[in-house]
Amino acid sequence: MSRHRAIHSCIPGLLILALLTGCGGGGSSGAGDTAPPPVVVAGQINIEANSRVDSDTADNLDQGLATTNNSLAAPQFVPSVLLAAGYLSGSSGSYPPIGNNAAFAFRTDIQDVFELPLLPGQNLALQTFNTRADALGGPTQVNVSIRRRNFPYATVAFANTVGEDFANVALPTEEAVGNYLVALSVADDSKPIRYVLSTSPVADASGMPLTWPDAPFVTGEAIVKVGDNVALASALKRAPMKTIRQLDPQHRLVRMESMKSRSTRDPLQQTIDWIESLRDEPEIASAQPNYLLYSQNSPTTEPLYLRQWHYGLINAPIAWQLAPEGGAGVTVAVLDTGLFRSGGQWHPDLDANVVNPLPDGADLVSGSLDDDDEHGPDDNPADPGDPVGGSVYHGTHVAGTIAARADNNLGGTGIAYGASLLPVRVLSGSGTGSAADLLDAIRWVSGAGDDDVPKADIVNMSLGGLPFLQPMQNAIITASNKGVIFVAAAGNQNSGIPSYPAAFNHVFSVSATDGAGNKSGYSNFGSTIDLAAPGGDALRDANADGRADVVVSSSASRINGILQPTYIGLQGTSMAAPHVAGVFALMKSLNPDLDEPALRAMLENGDLTEDIGTPGRDNLYGYGLIDAGKAVLSALSGEIPKLLSPSPASLNFSNGSQLLELRLAALQGEVTLTGLSGPDWLDVSPRQLPGPTSEFILELALRNDLVVPDQLTQGLLAINYEDDDGLGKLLEVRVVAQILSDEFARNAGDHFVLLVKPEPNPDTGFYEAVGQAAVTADNGSYNFSFIIDENADPNRFDTVPPGDYFLVAGTDLDNDGVICSDGEACAEYPIAGLRQVITLEAGQSLTGIELTTSYARPVLSESVLPRPGFKGYQLRSPGTAQQTPRSTR
Repeated sequence: MSRHRAIHSCIPGLLILALLTGCGGGGSSGAGDTAPPPVVVAGQINIEANSRVDSDTADNLDQGLATTNNSLAAPQFVPSVLLAAGYLSGSSGSYPPIGNNAAFAFRTDIQDVFELPLLPGQNLALQTFNTRADALGGPTQVNVSIRRRNFPYATVAFANTVGEDFANVALPTEEAVGNYLVALSVADDSKPIRYVLSTSPVADASGMPLTWPDAPFVTGEAIVKVGDNVALASALKRAPMKTIRQLDPQHRLVRMESMKSRSTRDPLQQTIDWIESLRDEPEIASAQPNYLLYSQNSPTTEPLYLRQWHYGLINAPIAWQLAPEGGAGVTVAVLDTGLFRSGGQWHPDLDANVVNPLPDGADLVSGSLDDDDEHGPDDNPADPGDPVGGSVYHGTHVAGTIAARADNNLGGTGIAYGASLLPVRVLSGSGTGSAADLLDAIRWVSGAGDDDVPKADIVNMSLGGLPFLQPMQNAIITASNKGVIFVAAAGNQNSGIPSYPAAFNHVFSVSATDGAGNKSGYSNFGSTIDLAAPGGDALRDANADGRADVVVSSSASRINGILQPTYIGLQGTSMAAPHVAGVFALMKSLNPDLDEPALRAMLENGDLTEDIGTPGRDNLYGYGLIDAGKAVLSALSGEIPKLLSPSPASLNFSNGSQLLELRLAALQGEVTLTGLSGPDWLDVSPRQLPGPTSEFILELALRNDLVVPDQLTQGLLAINYEDDDGLGKLLEVRVVAQILSDEFARNAGDHFVLLVKPEPNPDTGFYEAVGQAAVTADNGSYNFSFIIDENADPNRFDTVPPGDYFLVAGTDLDNDGVICSDGEACAEYPIAGLRQVITLEAGQSLTGIELTTSYARPVLSESVLPRPGFKGYQLRSPGTAQQTPRSTR
């Protein structure tokens, strides 16, 4: 575990300010000498931009405050760009005590009201979080409404959320620019709940991560990167690991030598501790868990529906007339749970289209996840089903949407009913797989290590839940460069946080809609969404056909005790992705030259979709709902549009950014820039050689004097250009600007600053505070200090003995005695998610420390690891004078 040792104040260091003397120079002690200054650990906590806090929380530090925001007539004013946390409760009471701590109490707060400037179409995202009072009653519903500012405070938009969930509400586009009230309320007698309210400049939800990363992974395994075989051999000698297999020339899947059976830490945490130790080995460039991934169907108990409404929604009948061979000659690989097989035959609606799998690669599920009869990778991608029951034969369902036969008088049909199916098993029968197995499958399908010829034209991945993994991105780029087209499910968490593999570059990420083309309640959204397709929603009958909107396809079920091929209805982005893969197969069969760049150019040109959201690309539907008829017609024309593609797709001058670059690339041929125009507060200059070019850069500068501080300002940058055929075209890029003047007004709530033991209490699971200070925001930051004393007074919270600690800080808005819970502000030294142990020694100070507090949480990355079972940092019992909030300025 990484450590930072307190050093003598005269030794230069990034975090050290001189508080002690004694590096030279004399001076004698005498009767007139004053006492030496205290030995301290001290520093400052900065507050993330736009942070605000509910003015009447349950926090012990806030009890008795006169400021409230409980009525529409007396709201709390906040800026239009906002990230605010708060607390609501319809009842009062006490939380269950933690260990020997006294019980903490909560109080009633039924409504919070904020006033803020809003733009038409501007969205507010509300995320709610259960408190430790969750066991005291049922889930709490939070209502959120936007109301006009003046009496009678007419409601113009409304939404609600129950328990730990999201709600989104936008100011209607017909409303005027101005100040509005946002009211949040709960019912009488409801239990406490925390919330975070954020604003977005466009009509979609916030993608900010507000929960600690806790992605599942295989215990005792890691994916490591080493420079060469010599480095690997050296690392194997030094580190407690064994190689399982090579994933690519630099990456290995390794196994922990042994779990410590007597350890108080569970296997998940032991694995994280082991991976952290691997990262300290000089020969190992990186080490990450072998993350688990899951099928992206969303559970439903709806009965069987033999109605495939979803094909009419995307104009599939028109596409079938234009491509009567149904995608013949195109191979689609389905990376999933495998296919249902009985008596040597695949599902009868799929059997004719399944290609003979090649040896040593069709089933790539390995290790403890492999639940078929032939343990380990083999050439039989049959789905073994879920051994505990309830299997939906996920891969069979997905494959049926892509390529179920249309001429066998059985069941339904697939989009590309004449295409070939290549089943590649990467998930267990219950729908769980590992990152290492998926990486193997991507490389296998791309032809790596074989004849270097791809085994499929299109790859469907109705699975997800991974963080970004560089070796997997590399494998996708390699395959894409060979012409392989990847389609993936965006995920079912109703979240804007990118989910991989869908969010990788060179992958088409597909969100889900219901029977009316509206976003399905569970579907992910965000900047990585490319397009949408029918995924269904079992809670809706949006197409008014009298039945729930589920996607019907091939599967298997036990009928009279016998497992038989059947057809079932499911919902999920897993069901949406194969609609797109099937349409691409139809297109590819008519125009074999189509590849990912060509399809992306057609997508951006509007040739593949019906634009069903905000005009142009948006974060709910990407470029719109797949339109099979339009897409196949575009493939028949043989013309790939010659367009400029912007990167990034939109520009945001935020948090003081004054200069930005916009990269523009011609997806086909060359273009000539003919004109630029934009809002008066934006200066634009091209960095381009005269004449035609395939790529150029625009430099953009914000004119601060023309932007109103603390208000969102929006505009469009119009880029006129000609392609190499002389056709004039227009690209419009959204630009959002904000000049922040809130640096000294930021307030994330009164903070507890803790020095905690670096191991959680094995009985409670909480990290326990040894030292504790309470501080308030002063000019947009907090200042804290502790006294290091070998004979620390246990009754003084801010006096600590020498030792090893985590330095953390955060709010306790719900007053449950724990900081850094989801939805509350949190800071960790040196960076949230990458905490390090600091060693405090007698006679030595550590000062000048800087931390940043935020409601956001780090996302999983190559540096940030999961935090399995993290419960937070426990405060010391309330009721002493040291609990009074103070500023240490």
